[in-house]
Amino acid sequence: HWDHLRTANPIESVFATVRHRTERTKGALSQKTARLMVFKLIIAASRTWRRLKGENRLPMVVEGVRFADGVALIHSIGYADTPGPINPFIRKYIFPGADLPSLSEVFTAVEPTGLFVTDVEILRLHYAETLRHWRERLTARSEEVKALYDERFYRMWEFYLVLCEIGFRRRTNIVFQMQMARHIEAVPITRTYIDEVERQAEAAMPGGLVAKPVRTAS
Repeated sequence: HWDHLRTANPIESVFATVRHRTERTKGALSQKTARLMVFKLIIAASRTWRRLKGENRLPMVVEGVRFADGVALIHSIGYADTPGPINPFIRKYIFPGADLPSLSEVFTAVEPTGLFVTDVEILRLHYAETLRHWRERLTARSEEVKALYDERFYRMWEFYLVLCEIGFRRRTNIVFQMQMARHIEAVPITRTYIDEVERQAEAAMPGGLVAKPVRTAS
């Protein structure tokens, strides 16, 4: 198992910095000023990450870490086609400095590490449905959001959720999960073990789990 948690993910790295800074200054500023400070910190941290080319630093993330009989998982939004830049609106207003990898970029970063890619799963329309649910909840409580923040904030996030849903339904956005291990025999050769674990988890929950149908894109 991983003995230490390290990341080359821009969003995780940036928000870890922000979380540390804001905990140290909690209660020292007004809500409006605090939001501005957090935004400035995100911009500064993301520029540092991009300057260091963090997307190419996966070998450094795993270097020297003891990793025996464990399994690692990369979960990311990305592109199903060739590498390209993230939408400029999202990079400027929603996730400053963020970027989306293509699978080819991630495989290129993994290959020098000595890890085996033991499985890859592509989630195509799943996140489109997640975004739809988020958007419907946001619009249902729009007046509360505007009262808490303002009209601009509400419209910005409504547009973001619509934009991303279109990206998953009509363009090349995907969610991928890449499973990796140090040893090729670390996991079974079929995915049936995942079903078994899910059934055990369902049986352990009060009342069990009720599967809900997923609405397909029209």
